[in-house]
Amino acid sequence: MHWEREELLGGSEELLLGRLSFVNVLPVYFFLGQHRGLFRLVSAPPSTLNRMLREALLDVSPVSSVEYAREPGSYWILRDLGISCFGRVGSVLLLSQTPMEQWKEALIQCPFESETSVALLRLLLKNYWGVQATLVEEGCEWEEATAFLRIGDRALKEMASGKWAEIWDLGEAWSCWTGLPFVFALWLVREEVVRHRAGQLQVLHRRLLAARDKGQQELEVCALEAGRVLGPLNLDLREYFRGLDFHLGEEQMKGLSRFLEELLGAGLIAKKPPLRLWPSP
Repeated sequence: MHWEREELLGGSEELLLGRLSFVNVLPVYFFLGQHRGLFRLVSAPPSTLNRMLREALLDVSPVSSVEYAREPGSYWILRDLGISCFGRVGSVLLLSQTPMEQWKEALIQCPFESETSVALLRLLLKNYWGVQATLVEEGCEWEEATAFLRIGDRALKEMASGKWAEIWDLGEAWSCWTGLPFVFALWLVREEVVRHRAGQLQVLHRRLLAARDKGQQELEVCALEAGRVLGPLNLDLREYFRGLDFHLGEEQMKGLSRFLEELLGAGLIAKKPPLRLWPSP
């Protein structure tokens, strides 16, 4: 997909707000509504939202946690808003027909839609499971893979299919390893927006938090909408949403800090950035 900022703005002064193209954000976005003059929604997969925010094609967006670590001076983290889990996440899964203890020189196919999920998988393979594996991008000409990483709506459908002998939930593995929540996504704001459009941003932030609170009170409604989007599934979507946390509190920040430390130790980022929250207390 290719966008130009002028196309997205259409000549208005609306903030460009990213939206993940997965049902997992329904408890934040379903009750947000449309607010002409305040924001315009742009929906895309995580890796695309990462790039668009980096290229100033978005002003505010939920993006992969690892994106913040790459250019922390360019972003602020919106306070008290994220996508995390403590234990099972349900939609970031490693799938195989072969038990992990039988793997030899494993080849794992990854969609690379979510850079955070791929980075988390690398950390878990090395530090938690102790498995040697090669990660390859989906669509490449490779021999048959040993396992498959699936995220978002595709992961939910694979979980419901019942066709996999072995399923590892990456959120559950992280919490077993560290005893902490895992933060898959953060709502990030570009530095220029904080400096020049703080008033609009404050209004948008309040409305996102209010929509989040309403969504978490109405998980039944969110589950029904997710079912409409995904089609018939042998899966309790209410239970799925109950496993997600859209706050960014003290424990989530500890989990995020630990993730950044592990990325640094693995050489996946150059340095551990300070966590800049907006608005400041």
